[in-house]
Amino acid sequence: MFQLTVIERPKIRFLNIVEVELGESFTVVCEIGADTSVDFLYHGTLLSEGSDSSVSFIPGSNQFAVDSAHLGHSGLVTCIARNSAGVSTKITTITVLIARK
Repeated sequence: MFQLTVIERPKIRFLNIVEVELGESFTVVCEIGADTSVDFLYHGTLLSEGSDSSVSFIPGSNQFAVDSAHLGHSGLVTCIARNSAGVSTKITTITVLIARK
């Protein structure tokens, strides 16, 4: 008798789109399944602990946060989910808005 284990490529269930006003905080969350690791490409660079002093990121978590948004935070973010069966990616946008007076 043998046991067959089927492992599927990871699925990214949700990746939020962020619209935030200048100076406000925001969090980017990549919802994934179990047994999946997550990395983020932020402005085309792999996000790692301490890679951007304005971003709070803990390696191995599925999110990162910014306490005070500035215009430089606007741009594309790619969530990269990995498991032993493969890789999935999803892209979202961060838009920092300037409030009208």
